[in-house]
Amino acid sequence: MLLNGYVRVLPKEVSPENVVREGPVAFLKLSLGEVEVKTRKLCTIGFVTSIQRGSTYTDITLALESGQVTVRVWDTQGVGDLLEGLKKDSKVLVFGVLREYREQIYISAVLLRAVTEEEISKFKRKLLADRKILLNIAKKQ
Repeated sequence: MLLNGYVRVLPKEVSPENVVREGPVAFLKLSLGEVEVKTRKLCTIGFVTSIQRGSTYTDITLALESGQVTVRVWDTQGVGDLLEGLKKDSKVLVFGVLREYREQIYISAVLLRAVTEEEISKFKRKLLADRKILLNIAKKQ
């Protein structure tokens, strides 16, 4: 099932074994029981473990539990202002699009905001509820 909407994922789920390429486009494949869901639009959350500035972008490594993901913020995307005040151990929520360049998988951020510890717990609860809803929808098709 192909989804054209933001799907909550944990950083550890954004991994090479879960990425499917269709031509130049990369999709994240999630297995929900006997149903597979593909999406490019992701929402994730975690703690900043590193910030690396490039000439036209900034890479942020987000970690939560046992996984991590690279989030790329392009200087031209209008989200660069959101990086002010961001530092190691900041808690962040990210909406973005899955991308791959030279075999490096990352989320290209379209929205990034600071969150609280409580919001991280809420995110994880909502993620589980979302998966149940998606599974029920897929079974009805």
